[in-house]
Amino acid sequence: MNNQLNSMVQGNEAFTTFLPKFEWTLAEAGGSDWADQVKINTLKWILSQELQTSLVYISDHPTAYHDFVRTLQTLASRLATLKPKAKATLTPKAKVTVTTAADEMDWEPSINKAQTPASNGEQKRAQWVTKEVLEGRKAANQCLHCGRGGHFISNCKLLPAQPPRQGKAKVKTMEVDDDLMIVELVEGSDTESGKE
Repeated sequence: MNNQLNSMVQGNEAFTTFLPKFEWTLAEAGGSDWADQVKINTLKWILSQELQTSLVYISDHPTAYHDFVRTLQTLASRLATLKPKAKATLTPKAKVTVTTAADEMDWEPSINKAQTPASNGEQKRAQWVTKEVLEGRKAANQCLHCGRGGHFISNCKLLPAQPPRQGKAKVKTMEVDDDLMIVELVEGSDTESGKE
């Protein structure tokens, strides 16, 4: 089991998930009886490069093993907050059902052009959505412009949506679940979508 301890490395694994594995392997190798400094040095040797580098900036390292572990946990959580969150990727719905008073048909959606990056450097606008969609985004703590998590409208790359022009056909959408969205053609020139 001592060989397993010598071959351990944290790599890219989060410290919170790596620590229990290390402590179990340490106990199996009889490390529970080792002096604190030996346990600390063993742990230091197998830490990720990022944590090892961060330890350089701490002038006085704790000499007790449990205090040293607490220091590492604090460092790891601070480093985790500095890492950018994974960006959500735009994936079109699998199938959208379009309904009108006269007929029904299936429609395969294209990727929302308002949310794709502009190739000519021009900033894109958010798509105009219904009041229900906006309320759903608000309840889910999502950006009101693009509907993605991790940021709000103050940090969104999209410009605010513009209301649809009067006199054109209006479309009302309702998301039923992750795979189905109802799109309904609304007659007339007045629309409530996006008004609050």
